[in-house]
Amino acid sequence: MKNQPKGIAMTDVVIHSLPPDTIEALGQRAEAEGVSLEIVIRNLVLDAAGTRAPLDHAEVLEVMELVKDLADPEIMARAWH
Repeated sequence: MKNQPKGIAMTDVVIHSLPPDTIEALGQRAEAEGVSLEIVIRNLVLDAAGTRAPLDHAEVLEVMELVKDLADPEIMARAWH
């Protein structure tokens, strides 16, 4: 499973009584990131626990593709107009 730390067993966790606006915000974040609600919540928990695995090579390449325009002065100049 993508983003799951190697060597860490994942347990199902039920979270009761989250306010509807919190669930909606998490759902919007998941949609914006193009992932499932479960992945967003899992990553937040792993980040909070300090146990999230570092990015693997494929993930680094994916991030580099997403931010490649940051190195293009012409594109960045247009970004502020």
